[in-house]
Amino acid sequence: KGAEAKGRPPARGAASTSLVGPASGSRLSAAQTAAALPLGWAAAVAFDVLWSCEEMAVGACEAFELFEKHAVVARAAEEEEMCRAQLAARFVLAVQELSLVGFCKVGSRSRRGVLQKLL
Repeated sequence: KGAEAKGRPPARGAASTSLVGPASGSRLSAAQTAAALPLGWAAAVAFDVLWSCEEMAVGACEAFELFEKHAVVARAAEEEEMCRAQLAARFVLAVQELSLVGFCKVGSRSRRGVLQKLL
């Protein structure tokens, strides 16, 4: 505990009973940390949904329905009490993250509502 009190990480092999949450800086117990979803979970699920489809172009509504049915999303919706609109917002942000790193491309005006896989 002395090392943690001085701002240094605990010695190798020493068990820590709580961690600092990334967003709030609050202390989380080990059980809460194991139960909490990591940052970027929505992008990971969106990636999984897009690559589970065989076609290179996937309809956004179809992809959102698959996203909504995914086990991780169901767990997150229960824990955070998210409604369908909040899930849609998470999905849109996840698709934008995938687009930013080059995994998919959002359709242009002529192909509105279509997500195209790039890999």
